[in-house]
Parts: sequence; structure tokens; C-alpha cells
Amino acid sequence: MARDAAARRIAQDLFVLEVNLIVSESISARPITNLAHCLLDLAERYERRLELIEPKVGLPVGAPTTEDTPLYARLEALRARARDVHKRLRDAPERGLPPADRTALERIRSGCDELKGVLERLQGPPEPGLFGGPPALPDSTGPWAPHTELQLRRTAAQDADTVLRSRMGPTDSGVVRKLRDLMFEEVLAQTRIHLAGDVHTRVSPEMLNGERGAQLMALHDQSVKQTLNFWGQMVGVVRSLFEVLFK
Repeated sequence: MARDAAARRIAQDLFVLEVNLIVSESISARPITNLAHCLLDLAERYERRLELIEPKVGLPVGAPTTEDTPLYARLEALRARARDVHKRLRDAPERGLPPADRTALERIRSGCDELKGVLERLQGPPEPGLFGGPPALPDSTGPWAPHTELQLRRTAAQDADTVLRSRMGPTDSGVVRKLRDLMFEEVLAQTRIHLAGDVHTRVSPEMLNGERGAQLMALHDQSVKQTLNFWGQMVGVVRSLFEVLFK
């Protein structure tokens, strides 16, 4: 069943292609070398950004969390803080927020929800030092919710990375990578192509005028073409893989 669910998720992800154009002053150009560190970095950067946003709408800075707090609970707390800021903006729109902060707020809300989903899909028995609570009994048939107990610490990140990579599917690893790469960067152009044939492109107003906008649009178009070519090859590989797995 787990294999079937993972296969369906991979197939569904291939139904939609998304290409984003981002102009950034700093680019790490590094893959995710440690999933545990990456997840902790995401939670900590969300928290630091909220600490800057909350006073701007008249809210006190939320209580900080620590590595001793299960990651799922940290994400729920961050999601609740972002929701409180959004509610304050709705009730007192005169306070306002700069566009960059509004984008960051939406990224925090959606990012926490996506990461919670990733954690909910973790499979396998508890791992000493990684999951709190008593270990599951070998003959236990009851549900086990690892997302409620997952604790990550910098001092044990290497062991946690090994466990996470063995349990996290490629789709969920991609979710973590995308959240890390996008973070709070401004997306100037986005094209989404659906397997059914629908194509949606959104662009920032600055992309519509001037030589710089024309150059960026040309770059985006080139990226879309290259990604489409790769997408076609990937669909063929996945189809061949499914034929072998489910024949």
C-alpha cells in the first residue's frame, strides 16, 4: 500500500510542471546535504521573520520554541502565529504590511502546512534519539503518528539525516528543497503547465517594461523550453519504471 501511494504521488507530480524565475542577490548553489539541518533551518528562519513582522501589526513577539520541542509542534506554533498576524491585518487593515512581508507571511503559512504534511507521511518504527516516547511494540497494530514525536537536534543531525532519507520519498524531499530554495525570495515570473494542456503564466509588472524586463522574460522562456524537454524525458523514465514495478 505504501508503495502504491508513493507511486501515485510521483505520477501526480508529473501532471503539473512549474517554472519559477527568481532574481536573488545571493545564491548558495548547494544541494541539501542534511535534511535534519534543512528542516531546522526552515523553522528557525520562519521564526526570525515572524519576530520582525509581529511588531509591525501591533502584536507581541511570539514565544520562541527550541530544538527540544517536537518539530511538528514547532510548525503548528509558527502557523498559529502567522494566522494571528493575518487576522490582525484583516481586523485593522490600516496597519498594513510591505509587500515583501505579506509574501513572507503567506510563505510561512503555506510552508508550515506543507512541512506538516511531509512529516505526517513518514513511515517506520520509532528511532531512539529521534522520536520521543516509548518505542512501538513489534506486535502493535494501532496507528503510530511519528509527526507528533519527531525531535531534531543539531548535535544528532547526521543520524537524523540517515533516518529521514530512508523514510522520506522523493516527492517530499522535493517539497523540502523547494521551500528551502524559495524561502522569501520574490518570484518575478511563474509558468505552470498541466498535462491536460492548460498553461498559466504570471509575471511581475516590472517584467512588462524596459530592456531588463525583456531580458528576464527571454531567460524565463528559455528555462521553460529546457524544462519541458527534461519533463518529457522524465515522464518516459517513470513510465518504464512503473512497468517494471507493477507488471
